[in-house]
Amino acid sequence: MNKRIGVALISASVLAGCGGGGDSGSAPAVPDSFVGIFKGTTGDSRTFVSMVLTDGTFYDFYSGVPTTAAAATTATNTTTNPVGGVVVGTGSGSGGSFSSSNAYDYQVTTTGLSTGVAATTLSASYTTYASMSGTFTHNSNGAANTFASTYNSTLSAATPSLTTVAGIYSGTVGTTAGGTEDLSLIILPAGTVTGQSASGCFFSGTVAPHATNNAYDLSITFAATVCTYSGTAMTGLGLYDSTESKLYGATSKTDKTAGIIFVVKKTSTSAS
Repeated sequence: MNKRIGVALISASVLAGCGGGGDSGSAPAVPDSFVGIFKGTTGDSRTFVSMVLTDGTFYDFYSGVPTTAAAATTATNTTTNPVGGVVVGTGSGSGGSFSSSNAYDYQVTTTGLSTGVAATTLSASYTTYASMSGTFTHNSNGAANTFASTYNSTLSAATPSLTTVAGIYSGTVGTTAGGTEDLSLIILPAGTVTGQSASGCFFSGTVAPHATNNAYDLSITFAATVCTYSGTAMTGLGLYDSTESKLYGATSKTDKTAGIIFVVKKTSTSAS
């Protein structure tokens, strides 16, 4: 397995307190927190979006490695597969340190990585409501990747709702069996989700606001034919980035042996 990605968590803003009368008051302490949505890059130039929930659950979505090709005699084009994988786990933290020995790296792209699922550990440092940096390491072979990220206050404060996430999307999906392809996805206001890939694989299921934080619960089942994981049910979480109209989602089997990751952009709000 190759290098991996990192998670993100963020720094602190301190509000000045005012004392009464002629006495000087001290600023109220900012609660220590590693919770939120973070955006950044990895040591090998991948982009990622990290979602860390109140209970320590985290989903770190990362892209493929950017590739550069000659476009003309004096020009080049750099392209990045939006889906490289996701690191999913549960960790704990306090006082600026966050760690997890219970994480799995669901890898899908073939450029610069192995495919499959790798048990992973995370060691990170954070500043409340500001930043987080750290390292993910595969348990089996020690392959690692660093990351640095910044807290996104807009997305961290958002409240998930079916009205917000409903719509028609298009983008990219990948599986831990290897490779990615185009995906069309529809979410109805009632919470029904359907998706179809370019190869004809169809899945359906439900989406619902998570009990805490800006997250969505995902539950899908693949059709009995064509799909890599035909007839398989998977569950996971999603994040809707309202600043870019993008939905990040990842689901996996209960035994953590396989999963899918998708990044899709909303093209229409008319899904009914």
